[in-house]
Amino acid sequence: MRKKTNNFFLNLFLLSVFFFKIPNFYILPFLKISFLTSQALSRLILLFLFFKIYFFNRKIFDELKNKTIFWLIVFFFIIQSISIIPAINIPNFWARYKDIVIALTSFFVFYFYKKEHKKIINIFLLSVFINAIYQFLLIYSGNIKELLSTIIYQKHFDLVLAKLENQGRLYIDSYDEILIPFLFLKNNLSWLIKIFLLSLIFFFSYVSNIRSRILMVFVSFFLSLFFIKKIKFEKIFAVFFVFLIIGFLASRFSFYFFKESFIDRIFFAEESTDIKPINFRKNQFFKSFEVGRVSFFGAGLGNYYDNLSNQEKFGNSLLSRLDVLNQGVQEYVHNIFGLIISESGYISFFVFLLILLFFIKDDFKILLGKNNYQKAIIISFWSLFSYGLFNPIVPGSYQFLFWGLRGLLL
Repeated sequence: MRKKTNNFFLNLFLLSVFFFKIPNFYILPFLKISFLTSQALSRLILLFLFFKIYFFNRKIFDELKNKTIFWLIVFFFIIQSISIIPAINIPNFWARYKDIVIALTSFFVFYFYKKEHKKIINIFLLSVFINAIYQFLLIYSGNIKELLSTIIYQKHFDLVLAKLENQGRLYIDSYDEILIPFLFLKNNLSWLIKIFLLSLIFFFSYVSNIRSRILMVFVSFFLSLFFIKKIKFEKIFAVFFVFLIIGFLASRFSFYFFKESFIDRIFFAEESTDIKPINFRKNQFFKSFEVGRVSFFGAGLGNYYDNLSNQEKFGNSLLSRLDVLNQGVQEYVHNIFGLIISESGYISFFVFLLILLFFIKDDFKILLGKNNYQKAIIISFWSLFSYGLFNPIVPGSYQFLFWGLRGLLL
């Protein structure tokens, strides 16, 4: 009986993982309420599991209390919570804070279920197929977009369409690229399925025309070759050549549909669309230093945009007018360090650096060892981190994965 109960809670957790790894959709499409979405359900499941673990499995928390990293993460969370004091836009604060709560919750719940890492990885890989179908429909079929708009969470889908139709970018906050290391592990998946999933990840990353997605592919793939597969040095050039060939073919496909490819973006074919976003990110980063000095606790979660002048809001627009796309672009700093500094101040930033140093110290030891599962999780984590260097880390799915992966490693 107890085993069945434990399996039930585990399956609940795996369901929440799956829902966070696929596009957020309405549970009742005819009733478009943000509280009735797949991710909202996942959040409730995580909170339920957290309290269940806290009250009935207290030994887990007793274990964590002896770890320095635990107290650093808790302190980091407290500082971010206190940042409500300088916040001038309280609704924006709470909108961001709910993701911070999920970040901390996912860390504890993943830690509790870390012995089930193989099942968690299988759920991760299953999501690749679902996300591929979603992206395929976005590219190939104009008619089905209307159907998708009734199913997919409106705020997310509006941003997806804006990027697709105005910029030729295929945006999806699933981060499938970080799952590449798991395809190098020995498990019950056949090599054909692994190659198929790897091809899907490569293909849609290239076609997306989003440089940070391609960066995640490079980080995940080549670190996996070095630390998990460990191919001989002379073979690396052959692999790199194949990597480029696949990229070239995908770029031709992308050019057919979007009149642009990731190659154009990497070599800055169009200044307005390729170089200007880089300068915009640089300006945002330096502006975050100024906003972070608003108080000891920054400007408050979700309050970076509210501390910009009207000239900065409109004058630095990437588009000619402030629409749903431009609002989404400017609302948050496109850098993990800049966002933390601006939203919760320099104290929070210093604590976060200490947390990263602890991660790096532990990760080097694991990478020099023989546990390939842990190596894959480490590569996955730092691949996701690389994405945060050039993009906002605000989606709940990012926070869920970022801290959840660390929970698996602790």
